[in-house]
Amino acid sequence: MTDTGGTTFDVGLVRAGEIQLTGETWLGGRWVGNITGTRAVDVKSIGSGGGSIARIDSGGLLRVGPRSAGSSPGPACYGLGGGRPTVTDAALVVGYLDPANFLGGRLEIDPEAARAVYAELAARLGMSVEDAAFAALTIASDNIVTAVREQTIAQGVDPAKSLLSPVGERPG
Repeated sequence: MTDTGGTTFDVGLVRAGEIQLTGETWLGGRWVGNITGTRAVDVKSIGSGGGSIARIDSGGLLRVGPRSAGSSPGPACYGLGGGRPTVTDAALVVGYLDPANFLGGRLEIDPEAARAVYAELAARLGMSVEDAAFAALTIASDNIVTAVREQTIAQGVDPAKSLLSPVGERPG
């Protein structure tokens, strides 16, 4: 099962109809937080949601997440004051989202605001706005694939013989 929200992409495994549990529950991040020892649903969460911010790290590499714009102010294209390039902005720039029909037309989004925040990032990377947005989406997608691998292949499960089931809240 998977869920993509504004901040994270979450993935968990159901085997033979049973939700998998783990005794390795961390508060504050794996290896840097505190392990609780409490059994919980085994879900891996990574910062590759729609609000995940694309940035250049100290080594000059493009990164996506774990920082997030969340839903407020959210992506720049929401027009609520967000000023950092996000996964949602990237999807709008490359044409994956239809600004006339976002959330079934319930939320008007601004393609020019998305282009503006990616223009800044693109200039620093020495590439076009579209290429910078596509690069951010590629990194976010790779992060998602890695999380799915950790929940499947790393546990001896063939993802080709598995069903990927999206779950979560219905907007609105």
